[in-house]
Amino acid sequence: MSLESVELRPGTRRCFLCEASALGLDPDRFSDLNIEVSVETEGEHLVLSLAAEADVTLTCDRTLDSFVQRISRACRILLQPHGSQAPNCACDEAIAYQPLQRAVDVTTAARDTLLLAVPHRNVAPHARHLDLPRVFGAPEAGVAPHWTPLQRLNQDS
Repeated sequence: MSLESVELRPGTRRCFLCEASALGLDPDRFSDLNIEVSVETEGEHLVLSLAAEADVTLTCDRTLDSFVQRISRACRILLQPHGSQAPNCACDEAIAYQPLQRAVDVTTAARDTLLLAVPHRNVAPHARHLDLPRVFGAPEAGVAPHWTPLQRLNQDS
């Protein structure tokens, strides 16, 4: 996936509807990818604002059921001409390019943005309010003798 140099003008906006495999993602896990790139200026430099969203198939941590969740994330990419000093801007990534370069590849940035959008805790919507067991096994008859001093401390306080 690349932006042609004619499109690298401030105010340009482009949407990519692509397959997961085009970004190097697992097509069994990612679907309905939508990548939107817009070009802005930051001083004398160009900045790409990239917004990525997709449906991702996850496994619930509580029930082990598969479910589909819509994810989205944005990032800003500074296009920095070779040899120039980077401006002080809030960008997530910088890509070096030659002013006469015909295309700027944003494939890696789009893939990384989607991977960073995948939640760490995967809880299916139907499992969010489940009462989960917190005690397992048979109830113990008593406290082991070596824990008795600690139990006394707890009772004293």
